[in-house]
Amino acid sequence: MFSSVRSGSIRKPNGSFSVGCADYMWGSGENGGFARLFYPSNDPNQISNGWEKPLWLPNKKYGDGMVKYAKMPTWLLAKPFYWWLGKIRLDCTWNGSVHPLDETDNRKKFPCIIFSHGLGASRLVYSSIALELASYGYVVAVVEHRDESASATFYLKEGASSYQDRHWIKFRKVKATEDKFQIRNNQVWNI
Repeated sequence: MFSSVRSGSIRKPNGSFSVGCADYMWGSGENGGFARLFYPSNDPNQISNGWEKPLWLPNKKYGDGMVKYAKMPTWLLAKPFYWWLGKIRLDCTWNGSVHPLDETDNRKKFPCIIFSHGLGASRLVYSSIALELASYGYVVAVVEHRDESASATFYLKEGASSYQDRHWIKFRKVKATEDKFQIRNNQVWNI
């Protein structure tokens, strides 16, 4: 992932489609869901006409969680980690329009891929892969789990009036006295 970061943005995907990106949250509280969608777009992937390229790491809490997951001291490394990666932008259009399919296109729909991040990751970590797939005509939904397996995630508080009114869920470290298999297995099966 880091090898694809050049001059302030994650590398440009190779497919023939421009890529759009949006976050989608459904349900309420911890029982709801959260995903980042990457999809073929007909908007140019550039900052113009009010369109904006999204940040790869949109909040410091994601960086804190990744440093914590790596078992490195957050008090020492979280700020430099976010300083280094917090300005990286994705080469896609935030909330861009979906590419239309017409009679000249021989496909009837864009196939969908549901991508599940691994332990200690988030909907953000595999953005380079999701961008690449979307540029080749796939809709990619990168789910962010709220079972304390993500580096960090959030949901909007009940009756929230803005996107800023968030309740954060941090990555759960397993203590030496706990049964690691049982805890992680329960997360996988959402028990």
